Formats: sequence, structure tokens, C-alpha cells
Amino acid sequence: MWALAASVTENYRSLGSHFHARARKYANADETAGRQKFINIRHAQAWILIGIYEFKMMMFPNAWLTTGRATRLTQMLGFHRLDGLGLDVKQSLPTPTD
Repeated sequence: MWALAASVTENYRSLGSHFHARARKYANADETAGRQKFINIRHAQAWILIGIYEFKMMMFPNAWLTTGRATRLTQMLGFHRLDGLGLDVKQSLPTPTD
């Protein structure tokens, strides 16, 4: 969020790349920690915001990879399914807590 805010503010524009690098570093560190706690809506939102910043800064290869990562997370969370009473497929992950 800070990277996006810095990219539209003249005084802080130079800090956008620094905030972007930190956000990617922290998100990658959470994802490679070896536990499945990174599968939540907060991480999906973080990857979406990182992808938006990368598109805005015309880092298209990174942006597409980041957007794909966010999409896979949201699919693992089951956000692509319509609300209903029953599930049409077997849940391989525990139910989301948020």
C-alpha cells in the first residue's frame, strides 16, 4: 500500500521502489517459511497490491507472475466459488479463518 501511495505522491515517489522491494521480500519470506499460514486473505491482498504497483510501474513480467500468484492463493481459499450450502469439490485445505 505504501508503494502505491508513494507512486502518486510527488514528495515520496523515490521511495516507491524501496517499499515495493520490502513488500516482496516480506511476502516471499512468509511464503517460503514452510508452513501453510500464508494461505489467507491478507497475503492474497498483499500480492494483489504488489501486482497493481508492478503494472503501474510497467514491470509487466513481474506483474503477471505476481498476479498469477495472487490468483492461485484466492483459488486455494475458494473465493472463485459461488456461495451455497454444499461444496462441489473436496476441500484439500482447512476452512479459512477470515
